[in-house]
Amino acid sequence: MLRKPLSEKAFSAHLLSILFFKSSEIRQQTVRQGEPAELIVMVEGVYRARTGGKSEHVRRVEAKAGEVVFWPSGSPRMEENDPHLPMRCYSLYLEWPEGPRGEEPFCVNDQQGLIRYLAMHLLAISESRISVPPTIHHAFVNAILAEFTRLLLVPSDPLESKVLAFLNAHRNQPFRLQELARFVGLESHHFSRAFKKRTGFSPMEYVRRRRLEWACSLIQSVPHLQLREIARRVGIRDENELRRQLRRYTSLRMRYLRSMLQKPGAPLPLLRVGGLISNP
Repeated sequence: MLRKPLSEKAFSAHLLSILFFKSSEIRQQTVRQGEPAELIVMVEGVYRARTGGKSEHVRRVEAKAGEVVFWPSGSPRMEENDPHLPMRCYSLYLEWPEGPRGEEPFCVNDQQGLIRYLAMHLLAISESRISVPPTIHHAFVNAILAEFTRLLLVPSDPLESKVLAFLNAHRNQPFRLQELARFVGLESHHFSRAFKKRTGFSPMEYVRRRRLEWACSLIQSVPHLQLREIARRVGIRDENELRRQLRRYTSLRMRYLRSMLQKPGAPLPLLRVGGLISNP
């Protein structure tokens, strides 16, 4: 959590570079120190790092898809990739004088996918052959940092956080409402009512939405993956069920959806209750 009041310059930052990073298929350890501030926006896999030189002071950091990690400038750490859970992420290197400081990372859950959405567009703009004014890059960076800061300041809903924790732990496995309610510690009916009141979604509708958002993200970021593999990774029964659900929630056939998602700068569908998308 942030401990200092925000100044008028809190979101004034300069983007040094942005890239879409894919970790090695061979286990490697990388020492990082004395580098610019870095914002890591996770898309797939797992990110692991540790800080501290002595065993009693070591802090281990782990982030998965949907989470965002910020390392302040100069933060020393040891990063290690996992070949079994290869990481794919957007990495933004920044000069952010008024940003969070320290040698420990700041982590948030990008529950609405807004940071990922903005980072994807910022990368597309940066790689475009069409020159745009620097103020456009600046606006995107500030929007990303404003949302990151908001998530640091606003405590996440504990019930939604528990659901996300269970879903992340069972990302590629189907499960039932009763299992989720048991993990949360509530009776199924009471859990369903409380969760819908807080989020607007029933628990299993929320789970389906998250799985489909992950599927769309994989279609976009890993174009060569076959649908049956995407279905397996996001915990949907099979390729046909994935097609059916995506058609229901986006009203788009798979061929058109894949074509749309693989265009430079294409937005990910923002799914909502009722089988509609907010940005068709």
